[in-house]
Amino acid sequence: MHCRMPCTADDRPLPMPVPGGGLLGGLVGGLLNTAVQGLAKEMENSAKQTRSVADLAAERISSSTRIKQRLGEVTVGLPISQSVASQSINGRVSKTVSLVLPVYNLAGVPVAQAQVTQAEGPAQNTCRIAVRMPEGDSVVLDESAEPGSSNSST
Repeated sequence: MHCRMPCTADDRPLPMPVPGGGLLGGLVGGLLNTAVQGLAKEMENSAKQTRSVADLAAERISSSTRIKQRLGEVTVGLPISQSVASQSINGRVSKTVSLVLPVYNLAGVPVAQAQVTQAEGPAQNTCRIAVRMPEGDSVVLDESAEPGSSNSST
């Protein structure tokens, strides 16, 4: 690919040697380059979305009055498990981000675990946070309520 303006890292094709070379090899190599670049961009977008959901969950957990009443002041760690799923049905795209986050007391001891699920799509935009407490019950943070409020369920 020749750039008329200075090439950026996103504009340059990745070197992708294809066995056999020649015209067909160049065509296949170009297709592979396009696929790899598209995958890299999708992975970057997924990572940004995961960070955004983790930051939102950490803020909501650490500012929840119900969590503070049960555990005291807490901090939220980096995800110990994460997944991002995307689907397109009839041109309508929906994404789901699922995370498991450790919750620590101020001494740095793990005291709970948060299951976070954010679903975005044409018919929904929800973020559910369920914090599994040491006693085995869960505190579900209600996204429609004021920050810091929550519902408890077992």
